[in-house]
Amino acid sequence: MCKEEPDGEGKIPRSTISATYLERHHCSGDVHRRVSGQGISTTSTAVLATSSRADRGTETTGNTDDSINQGFREKETAAEARTPPAMERNLFLSALANGKLEHHRDDVVITLKRVVAGGLAGMLAKSVVAPVDRIKILFQVTNERFSFKKAEKLFQDILALEGPAGLWKGNSATMIRVFPYAGTQFMMFDSLKRWALLRKTRRDPNAEQRLSNTESLMSGSLAGATSALVTYPLDLARARLAVGHARKLGGRRRSMGVQELLQTVVRQDGFKALYRGVTPSLLGIIPYAGIAFSINEQAKHKVAVLTGKEPGTFHKLGIGALAGLIAQSCTYPLEVTRRRMQTHGLIDTHAGVKKVFEVPKSGVEMKPEFVRRLNIFQTFKAVFKEQGMGGLFKGLSMNWVKGPVGISISFTTFDFLKRQLGIS
Repeated sequence: MCKEEPDGEGKIPRSTISATYLERHHCSGDVHRRVSGQGISTTSTAVLATSSRADRGTETTGNTDDSINQGFREKETAAEARTPPAMERNLFLSALANGKLEHHRDDVVITLKRVVAGGLAGMLAKSVVAPVDRIKILFQVTNERFSFKKAEKLFQDILALEGPAGLWKGNSATMIRVFPYAGTQFMMFDSLKRWALLRKTRRDPNAEQRLSNTESLMSGSLAGATSALVTYPLDLARARLAVGHARKLGGRRRSMGVQELLQTVVRQDGFKALYRGVTPSLLGIIPYAGIAFSINEQAKHKVAVLTGKEPGTFHKLGIGALAGLIAQSCTYPLEVTRRRMQTHGLIDTHAGVKKVFEVPKSGVEMKPEFVRRLNIFQTFKAVFKEQGMGGLFKGLSMNWVKGPVGISISFTTFDFLKRQLGIS
């Protein structure tokens, strides 16, 4: 039932709006209150005039308080009867529009909060694992066999030649990319999840409020694909910076910034070059994000059922690690293919990993290896031909360390920030 609210100055009294009309249109409390708050000067004047006549009538007849109240009710009923149907309809639609506008504003605020929470969670996770990620990329783009002993040696070489900051080389592009990437991904998944649960509730009010395996897989895949497309040029910049993309300046090489690198790519190879390698990226991220989000959702539900309460931070870290481990293992060959395509022509893939980032002492810039451009299938085939199946999974063991840590940090941080920002 719509609540009675006092009418403001210059606004139509609640009674001037046909109760029958509102009931016929399933008026909710909010809509009724908004309708009662609409102000139309002509109608307000008429109603005030009616009230004035009622006042004068009561003064001359000297009725009791009950008679006065009865007189007001009769006059209001008469005013209601005279309210044109078109005006009622306009008031109703106006109130409905106002309600939708307020609801839209709330949705925008919640969406922005999700983007912020997801972006910050992604930035933290990527910053923690950045040194491992750079070493992994250097092995991915060359033919040198991977081992933890060689990775340790490469770690020491980077420290000696570039200092501690060298371990985070390319992380500036990662930070610029990861905020919109992770923010879009988490926001999309949460929005799709809420939409799916709302549909489920409308079909069956008693339905369990959780996503099925298929729903969480599809939602995660769509969220991952959207975020990858939006931020792919920054991912390309990150890969090129990680392998030491540089330009010669005064006989010496200096590292490019993200903006300069992207401008150089467009100037040399055109706008399409910013999306070189996007196909394996999408083929990898769709199952990767789908698997990761699906496992995370289903595992959290299982833990809640077994323990009788929502998973704590420790459980969420473990669940995120498991999700990352399985998802990255399933899609890793496509990541290797993507990195090869992104760094194509920049390095000699037959050189050792140290040669990739070493600055020549002579001050002469290394010339890129001249090879014809390969598509995704040709790149995949070339890696397999040169290095066998092991080449497609090179660095995966490092990913088993980096991936679960990064995923668990991002999922756990996202849930924490959502609680802090007051969103579910």
